[in-house]
Amino acid sequence: MNEIGQKFKPPEYTEAEQETDKKNYPMPSFYFKVDCGFNEEFSFQEVSGLTYELSTTEFTEGGENKQVYHLPGTRKYSNLKVKRGVIPKNTGLIKWCMDVLEGEFENPIESKTIIVSLLDIDAVKKSIEPVCIWNCFNAFPVKWEIDSFSSMDNKIAVETIEFQYTHMERQK
Repeated sequence: MNEIGQKFKPPEYTEAEQETDKKNYPMPSFYFKVDCGFNEEFSFQEVSGLTYELSTTEFTEGGENKQVYHLPGTRKYSNLKVKRGVIPKNTGLIKWCMDVLEGEFENPIESKTIIVSLLDIDAVKKSIEPVCIWNCFNAFPVKWEIDSFSSMDNKIAVETIEFQYTHMERQK
């Protein structure tokens, strides 16, 4: 109850008002989904590495000492990192990582498209909708790290999996 003794009722938004709000305010980063191309749901506590940059080459013109030109080069992508609590279960993701990282390259590495979606709850439609989607193409695991264990800490064991990918595309 509020100060006047009435129950608090959240404001009702029309669909147009909600769309305007989405366009005017940045989205929180805590509600996301990662699809690794398996028919299983995975929960991750953190995703990072949705980064690309344009490399440049310096070019100095002969006889011109006042400036240096920077010519655009190729795009560089960082590794996609996902973190989650260690789960003692052989999922498709874990089997794929083990095949790539522990295999002796007897079989070709199977790459996948990893999709990272930033989600929002649509109060009008009462559904969960992706607001931004990033597709990381030709991804495969390159590093699998388990955080250190300590008898002095009371925390969850966390694993980090890094994926290399060839290029990224943003939808929405």
